[in-house]
Amino acid sequence: MKTRYMMSVAALLALACFLGVTQTSSALLLTLSSDEYIGQSNDGAPADAITDAARINALIVLAANDTGSVAGDLLTRSDNEFVDLPEATPVGSIKQDFAEGDPAITVGGTTLIDLGSGWMYLLAKYDGQNFGDAIWYVGDLSGVVEIPDNIPTDNQWGLSHWALFNPGTSVPDSGVTAMLLGMAMLGLAGLKRLIGG
Repeated sequence: MKTRYMMSVAALLALACFLGVTQTSSALLLTLSSDEYIGQSNDGAPADAITDAARINALIVLAANDTGSVAGDLLTRSDNEFVDLPEATPVGSIKQDFAEGDPAITVGGTTLIDLGSGWMYLLAKYDGQNFGDAIWYVGDLSGVVEIPDNIPTDNQWGLSHWALFNPGTSVPDSGVTAMLLGMAMLGLAGLKRLIGG
């Protein structure tokens, strides 16, 4: 009886792991050809929140397919159309250095970023002065997104760090937290039953 129960618990845990992997693999991949891509800032040095926000602000006022500059950096705007993008602010921004091989954030050549909800801009710095910053508008997105570890994907320019700008109010994700809490409660109930409590 206890062996059958343990096998049932193991099967439920395997299902929970499978659902977690399925949820992660459905993340939106942001690339230089994504609809969310605003453009690029060549060089991108120094890489601090104030200067990065200034780069974003200079980029969002450029017309599609236009170029400009800010603080000596060449800006190249994508051909994607955006309407009335809010000004980027360094207040509340977060920065994460790239951790190659960290299974918590890197998967098969991409880095996973949990936007929660409410962030407006994602900036990814690739190989310092050789490429610079790739900037995406993520104000309409929530949950987990992916960005390439290298641009282009032939490993020419590697990801150094990423940053999020303009935080909003975070709300619970799309049910994964509730699912995990439910699985934990189910596991505790099963454990209590197993030990006879």
